[in-house]
Amino acid sequence: MNIEDEFEISKVDSWFLIGFVVVGGITSVVFLYLLIFIFEKPEGGGKSVRFFNKVIPSKPFVFIDGMGNLEGKNENPGQLISENPLEKEIKDILVLIGAKIYPKLEGINTLTYSLLNKKNSRSHTDYTFATQHMNVYNVSSKTKEELLATSLHSLSHHLEYLQYSNASHGKRFYKIFYRVICEAMELGVLDYEKAKAQKFIDSADIQLLEKYFGQAKVLTKKEKEQYNEYK
Repeated sequence: MNIEDEFEISKVDSWFLIGFVVVGGITSVVFLYLLIFIFEKPEGGGKSVRFFNKVIPSKPFVFIDGMGNLEGKNENPGQLISENPLEKEIKDILVLIGAKIYPKLEGINTLTYSLLNKKNSRSHTDYTFATQHMNVYNVSSKTKEELLATSLHSLSHHLEYLQYSNASHGKRFYKIFYRVICEAMELGVLDYEKAKAQKFIDSADIQLLEKYFGQAKVLTKKEKEQYNEYK
């Protein structure tokens, strides 16, 4: 092998080495990008997956109230009524109801609450476990009394979730819902008969609630203890 041949082989080896370094560098950058950005938190909480330039939210469980169907979504759709003092007022009442029923239960005040102008023909409220957030829809057509009554269903999901880390529309849920309604009546923030007559509370909910526990009423101390599993 002469000097020229050795020089040509050396050039090939050099180009091979340069190519290897370049390809390796590109691969490392792509891998790092995927490692850092493959998972991203969308607005409202939960996990999402980035696919090229599109962020695809995952779907934490959301209860759609009004005989609520379990549906996966992760969004707070609609126009938020900004700086609405009614939001704070109703949320504070909901937290008070929960605290009076379960004074030792932690996390009741972690509930967040939004009144939305968005029209929603399927439901009036929903509650997202992952964010402990409640949305109330169709706000412009509701009075404060109706907004509060409508919110009691989702409050019951919040209280059930805090105790059991899951929620349903079974008898356990309606036991909590019954206590929530009775406590709201005792506080004077709910007229149960009016709520039934004007369907502030879903009629199917009323039917199941009364099937299991009878007519809602202001409970005695002894009756409250019978309904409180969580002390």
